[in-house]
Amino acid sequence: MRKFFQLKAVLALLVMFVGIATWFAPGTADWDERWGDRSSRFTIAVIPDTQFYVDSGNNYSNPIDNRPNAVANALEFQAEIMFLASHKAALNLVFVTHVGDVVQNGDGTLDGTTPLQTTFPVNAEWNRALKAMEVLADADISFGMSIGNHDYDNYMYAKNSRPLVSNNMWKKYFGSDSWLFKDKRWYGGASDSLSCNPGLSSYQTFTAGGKKFLHISLQLEAGPEAVQWAQGVINAHKGYATIVTTHSYISPFPAGDTEPPASEGGKNAKYNAASFLVNSPCGWNGAANVFADLIYPNDQIFLVISGHS
Repeated sequence: MRKFFQLKAVLALLVMFVGIATWFAPGTADWDERWGDRSSRFTIAVIPDTQFYVDSGNNYSNPIDNRPNAVANALEFQAEIMFLASHKAALNLVFVTHVGDVVQNGDGTLDGTTPLQTTFPVNAEWNRALKAMEVLADADISFGMSIGNHDYDNYMYAKNSRPLVSNNMWKKYFGSDSWLFKDKRWYGGASDSLSCNPGLSSYQTFTAGGKKFLHISLQLEAGPEAVQWAQGVINAHKGYATIVTTHSYISPFPAGDTEPPASEGGKNAKYNAASFLVNSPCGWNGAANVFADLIYPNDQIFLVISGHS
């Protein structure tokens, strides 16, 4: 989603404890009674949208929205990931999830002109993001990445350029064949066999506190085929405490709203409501159906993480 003010994308640290069932138990027992020994704590880090860290628009002499220079921001992005890597033992860091919008201009096009007639070098933002995320791989920290709308090659194309179907850059940098994930023991695979937008969802497994965990990075506004793929992953991992990360989930889109998006400057409800129909080529299955068709029927899913809005 296009942002109109800069959000300082600090890392949100989500701390989880052994005993998922007791997590929600009522009562006022002290820490050790309720959660178990403190030594059993572990940490999952959540990285929110990092698009402004790497945005090539920040290199202009008149930065968009007065944001700082992209090169300096990219160093901040790297520093935050380095913090996680250097505190891996102290935090007992077991997993990191990125909610998407990793970059701002998926193909380097800022002004919405001809596809691949780039305003910026195509690879610049992706290389900045890769340099940050590879810190996790080098530190042998398991992680997952969810595609955001800005991460599609054709996000910044001319008006009425949707649906978002071009994802060559995402698959090159963060797909199943990326060196970040290929042959990693904790990386289960991606949805490469789908007929519509293949390879944009993936899953990972890890163990913490004596429990097995499954994490699914579910593609943006997943269609029925992607939801079915995710269900197959869950069926193959029965009993795993499951987390789903997807870029857009908080604001469901009404299935009956077919009105085209209004001006982005207004950011009104009609724009958000029309987002799915404009963005996705895979048929109606917006956030409300992801809940009804995937989240609700599976008791082992105890947490959904998202960004975008």
